[in-house]
Formats: sequence, C-alpha cells, structure tokens
Amino acid sequence: MTINKKFLQLTGAFLILVFHLWIRLSSTMIESFFVHTAYIGVDLFFLVSIVSLASKEISYKEFIHNRIMTIYLPFVFFVLMNAFVQGKYTNIIRQIFFIEFFQKGGGAFLWFLPAMMLLYLVFPLFHQWKNPYKTCIAFGMYILTVWICTVIKYDQIMILLHRIPLMLVTYELCKKQIPNQKTVGICLFLVGILILYFCTFVNHFYLKDMFYIYAIPCVIGSAMMIPVFPLAKGWNAIANATLEIYAIQMIFGFRIAGFVYKSINHPFLSTVITFSIIISIAVGCSEIKKKLMTVVQK
Repeated sequence: MTINKKFLQLTGAFLILVFHLWIRLSSTMIESFFVHTAYIGVDLFFLVSIVSLASKEISYKEFIHNRIMTIYLPFVFFVLMNAFVQGKYTNIIRQIFFIEFFQKGGGAFLWFLPAMMLLYLVFPLFHQWKNPYKTCIAFGMYILTVWICTVIKYDQIMILLHRIPLMLVTYELCKKQIPNQKTVGICLFLVGILILYFCTFVNHFYLKDMFYIYAIPCVIGSAMMIPVFPLAKGWNAIANATLEIYAIQMIFGFRIAGFVYKSINHPFLSTVITFSIIISIAVGCSEIKKKLMTVVQK
C-alpha cells in the first residue's frame, strides 16, 4: 500500500481544527455529520506514523532519541506554555510524565502526544520482532486488554487502545502491493462513511470509544484512494507543522475563535481567519523548532 503521507498529514490537521473549532454555518445533517466525524484526523496521523515506521529498519536507540527531540520536548514546551497561559502550574508534573493521560485519557492536555510517544516506544520493538504471527498475537493482547479494562471499569485509555486495530491492519497492508488500490480505497471510504453515519451518528451502536473501530474502513480507504503527488512548498510547510497546529489550537484556539467571531460576526469568515491564524503561528513554531534542531545536532 502506498500513501500520500504529506497530504494525509495536511488533511488530518485540517480535520482536527474542524472538530475543535468549526463554527456551524447551519443545522443541516451533512454539516453536523462532517464535524462529528472529523475526529478521524487523529486516526490519519496514526496511520501515517505506522506506514512511515514499517517502511524502514529502525535503530531503537537513535529512533527514541529522535522522537524525544522532535515530539517529547516540544510537548513539554507546550505543557509549560499552557500552564503559563492558564496561570495554573499544579498539573505540570502529571502532564509531562503522562500521569494525566492515564488518569483522564482523551481529557488530558494534548493527550495525542503522550499516546504517540507510547506508540513510538512500543512499535519499533514490535516491528523488529521476528515472529510471523506477531500481528495476531498483538490483536489477541488488544482484545484481552480491552476486556480487562472493561471489567475493572478503567476506560481512560480506550481512546488509544481502540486505535490499535487500525495500526495493526495498516501495518499488514503497508507491506503489500494492492491491485487497483485507488478503486479499492474509494469503495472502502464509501462503505466507511455509511458505517460511521448509521452506527455513530444516526444511531449509537458502540461501547466505550468503539466508534474508532467503525472508522477503520473510512480512514484506510482515504489513505488508499488519494494519489501520490508533491505538495507545493507552502502546503508542505503546513503538513510539517501538524504537531504545532494540534498544540496551538488546544492552547489558544478557543480564545482566537471567540475574539475573531466577536470582531466580524460571520461564521465562515471567522472559521477561515481562526484557522489561518493558528496555522501561521504553528508554522512559525515549526520553523523555529527545525532551526533549533539543526543547532543542537551540530
């Protein structure tokens, strides 16, 4: 399976902005469904990460060092920034050591980044494991863990656990050449949209956070049906700033959106301007991080 990584990162960032900050233009079912399912932007990031990691040999020590520098340290920086903005410093330790993530799950500050770091700690070991049945074993461990968490009523990490099937399916698919990939992707995407619509929007046929399972066909179909093509420089810069976009919109997003909307009182223009401001700040932070990384590596 081949994917357009940068375009999927760009799409994922846009969907996350939509999910958190979209100002409704109407009360139509189509718009409500679009905003409701925009959470799959996070799933696209997980998919891209798995494909990227599965396509190369990994030196565990070097890989973890790289992820500490590019993911964990920026996470710590944004935790400190948020504490300063909020004027609350009591949760810093719990956040930077992922304690809050295990306590609150998706309610933790920037929960996605601790989840990604946990993935990066475990997945290289899984990838290097020379067992032909490792994916089946991992899926069995997922089922067992979900069952245990359900029995003890520990729901907080379901937001990560229920992304594991997507990761495992992606891992298997990315090692294969899929005939007529674009056509298969379109079919999967359409089926996935129907599943999401009838199972998570019109009705609610799921246990705790099971809607992430229902999203698998839509997410994989999206990745398969988009052709590979180079992005223009500006779009590529935005795609490279997805971590910063996620963090900036969580820290400042509602403040920016509220200020812009009060200033112009137009839903669509307010959304466009809000997204533009957040993206601009995020790209600037990304470029600063890139330059700092260059200095550190020297």
